[in-house]
Amino acid sequence: MKLSELAHALDSAQRTLDAGDRTHAPGAWAEDSPENHARHALRHLQMLSQGDDREDHLAHALCRCLLALEVRERRLERRNRAA
Repeated sequence: MKLSELAHALDSAQRTLDAGDRTHAPGAWAEDSPENHARHALRHLQMLSQGDDREDHLAHALCRCLLALEVRERRLERRNRAA
């Protein structure tokens, strides 16, 4: 599978990230831990599974997982450069 096959999901994620840019300080996501992003993702998945439709919980969970992964990868890269 290629990311290009997920165009609708990626568009939804981009809309969610854009909305987050309007409500959060620039770069604040990068200061958060992967674990905290994962906790937020789980909360969104729980709300989705309970039928809450006040926001797009699946898109929010996806974004939080992507943010967790990005923060983790950046930290690993910094560690590897320092070693």
